[in-house]
Amino acid sequence: FFVGVSREMAGEKMKQVLLVTGDQPTQEDVRPLESIHRIGLASLTVASQSEVLAAGEAFGGRDVVLLAPSCDRPELLDWCERWKPQRLVVGSDGDFGASSGQLARIRRGGTFVLGPGSRGVLDPLQDLFVSWTPAVQPSAALDGNVALIGQGGAVVFSLFDMALEAGVKFRQVVSLGVCQDDGALLECLDQCAEDGQTRLVVLCAESFVQ
Repeated sequence: FFVGVSREMAGEKMKQVLLVTGDQPTQEDVRPLESIHRIGLASLTVASQSEVLAAGEAFGGRDVVLLAPSCDRPELLDWCERWKPQRLVVGSDGDFGASSGQLARIRRGGTFVLGPGSRGVLDPLQDLFVSWTPAVQPSAALDGNVALIGQGGAVVFSLFDMALEAGVKFRQVVSLGVCQDDGALLECLDQCAEDGQTRLVVLCAESFVQ
């Protein structure tokens, strides 16, 4: 199982995105393909976790790595720690929740980390549109000035859908997943503070680690 998609955009450096699925990919695993392909913001490679671990170097050097919900091999984090992507979105709960120390090391190495259990991120500031939630239409919803950032998974995009029905337009939507530390949250808030178009930040949080 291996798919490569490349789309050229004049005058722009495209992000190199690697979507890692489980060994038996589910429909949920490959759901981000629709938004990435439609918006055309990335060259995209899709491979199973076993292929990535077996080939190693062949899949290194990507800007963004997405670990789909059915991924269940924690050694994928060893691979990420070695290759240091700019962004890592862990959509799987799997055994990654027990790897908080390693995820913290990956973050200290310069990688922006979401998850485990993130449902995705819609962020035009980073040209990153990834969602494992059905019926998300990011291109139609991200011309506003509201940032929605939330812990957990599906609740963030449930709020997103309800707000869209009420006419709210967003600047970005971020599902933090299971917060093992506050690093991702603080980075998101810093980005909002530096962005001239973000006027309101809606934060959905049950607790803070630090």
